[in-house]
Amino acid sequence: VAAACSETCDEVTQYAADAYATSEYGGDWAAEEAIGPPSHNKGDCATLKAGSWAPARRDQDTYQLTVSFASPVRVAEVAVREHANPREAAGFLQRVEAWTQAEAGRGGWAV
Repeated sequence: VAAACSETCDEVTQYAADAYATSEYGGDWAAEEAIGPPSHNKGDCATLKAGSWAPARRDQDTYQLTVSFASPVRVAEVAVREHANPREAAGFLQRVEAWTQAEAGRGGWAV
């Protein structure tokens, strides 16, 4: 989810409109599960609860989930919900990057 300021500076909340992943488990753990509002409540963790993106393998490799939003806005906040199973597996997210369409492929900012 990205909270942002529109051109008139009205607060806008957007969820991802499209998603692509370098690897996906598939089914209820496909990249498209990152589209739209969260399917899990904050702090919710349940064994084999579907509705979140997951890479095909549980390993130490780096995987990328790329999401895009329907309307360009000035980003004020980016919120990511990480659903870990088991809860001790949290910490999967290592980096968030943001680009405008003009910056795609050239960088942007990262946290």
